[in-house]
Amino acid sequence: MTFTSDLPTLTSAAVEFDSANNQWVLAIIGENFTGDASTTEFKVNGWDQTIKSWSASRVEVTLNNLTSTSLALSKLYFDIGIPANHSIVSNSSLTLEPKLVSLSIAEGSVGGTNITANVQGVGTSTTGLELVDSVTGASLCSKLAVLAYGVVQCQTIAGEIASGTQFAVKLD
Repeated sequence: MTFTSDLPTLTSAAVEFDSANNQWVLAIIGENFTGDASTTEFKVNGWDQTIKSWSASRVEVTLNNLTSTSLALSKLYFDIGIPANHSIVSNSSLTLEPKLVSLSIAEGSVGGTNITANVQGVGTSTTGLELVDSVTGASLCSKLAVLAYGVVQCQTIAGEIASGTQFAVKLD
């Protein structure tokens, strides 16, 4: 009896921003992918990610619950195990660019206004993040914290931020 098995093989991976759903998606391309979406797992830093779509040559993973912008500690499992060329995702230099999706502004005070921002692509280990004026580049926060994946809290600088100021994110 002879047993042969064609392991799934990865050929490339890239991150894409799904602007319809305001989420980062990792597209993994290859061949001989086995199983289906329910038997395929993708993890970053041990956290399960959501399989958005699956075919025999492409898997799309919605990225959520990340701790940083890096996907360096990723694992992909098919029903028959880890694919060939797994290093394309496990040792990759794939990173997410923070994307400001929305702002929720609370009542202001003399000390500044509390703003909660939905910033996709950042997690609790992300450092060097700022909310800035998109025109001048000036920082708008006296205090900033990433509370959870995509949840950024900012206390604005004391004083008034001009009406119509456009916010942006900056990562050093």
